[in-house]
Amino acid sequence: MSQSVEVTATNEEPQQVKTNLLGFSASKLGDFFEQIGEKRFRATQIIKWIHQMGVCDLDQMTNLSKDLREKLKDIVQISLPEVVSCQDSTDGTRKWLIKVDGGSCIEMGYIP
Repeated sequence: MSQSVEVTATNEEPQQVKTNLLGFSASKLGDFFEQIGEKRFRATQIIKWIHQMGVCDLDQMTNLSKDLREKLKDIVQISLPEVVSCQDSTDGTRKWLIKVDGGSCIEMGYIP
């Protein structure tokens, strides 16, 4: 018995997995910028935008050159973890289930 298999070629390029900048320590972020041909101080600039100013949009990071912002858009993302569920207790205790990069989940709790 013979089977026929139809193969369709596409011109689509495989999607490149973008690096999440939130997954780096300050030192490792400096290493990352050096690996892409940039100066280490770019890590400090990015950290200030994200953690001090609460900005996750590269277009708003105006002390980065437009060329660098465009370069980064192709290779990085700034993705916050996703809250999957939240449970509140009568005593004020709260528990969250949070999905992180790679599909893993972690539990986080707050006890007043």
